[in-house]
Amino acid sequence: MKDKGKAITRVGITGAGGDMGRTLTEGLADKYELTLFFRNTRPDTSRNLKIVKVDLSKEEEVRGIFEGLDAVLHMAANRSEQAS
Repeated sequence: MKDKGKAITRVGITGAGGDMGRTLTEGLADKYELTLFFRNTRPDTSRNLKIVKVDLSKEEEVRGIFEGLDAVLHMAANRSEQAS
């Protein structure tokens, strides 16, 4: 368990290229050190933020990618009607 007194400074956003991810990036970029995770739709690259292309359904791609982050906002989703 993390120290309760530790401030959250490093935040990851999955689905960063989607509508919610872009909105969160815009609102949080000046307050936190962001890492943006995406699969298909690339997030806004106009800011100097860390961007990681990853398929969250593949364990071998996900293993270890959240290390060093204090929090992860999980916005990734497959909106297809055929998605499981």
